[in-house]
Amino acid sequence: MEWTRNNISPSAKEFLASLPLNIEKDGLYFTHSSPSNTQDWIYVFPDSEEAVFEAFNSLVHWLNFIGHTHWPSIMIQEDDKIILYSEHVIKLNPQNYYLINVGSVGQPRDFDSRSCYAIYDSDSQEVALIRVPYDYTITQKKILQKDLPPFLAQRLEKGK
Repeated sequence: MEWTRNNISPSAKEFLASLPLNIEKDGLYFTHSSPSNTQDWIYVFPDSEEAVFEAFNSLVHWLNFIGHTHWPSIMIQEDDKIILYSEHVIKLNPQNYYLINVGSVGQPRDFDSRSCYAIYDSDSQEVALIRVPYDYTITQKKILQKDLPPFLAQRLEKGK
């Protein structure tokens, strides 16, 4: 964040400040961080029970899309339980509440180096998390060239 503060142009900073923290459209909800408190930039990781429960307790809409953690996931509140869904394509049930973390284009944190994005098909009522490879070494080199902390350039892999 410190590097960005020192390098972002005034016009880019102004543009970012003008953006809304969330969008509600057609019964859907979109925010970058947790829907429980969008301005505090809370991380909702699937293994953080407190953050997950807080996020689900704040939901108004049945279908909610978030980001921020770079950890793609599909979480479902079905009756009185919250389920971390392991599939990459799900059929939606409008009686449940969904928290879909769309992942990230760069620096994934779930031990899969591919970029991830989500597609919501309103006709079929399905959500898919799609993975595509990208050359992360270019990003790693840029991070190190800018003297950012080296851990930001690490490639997270299972077992390493």
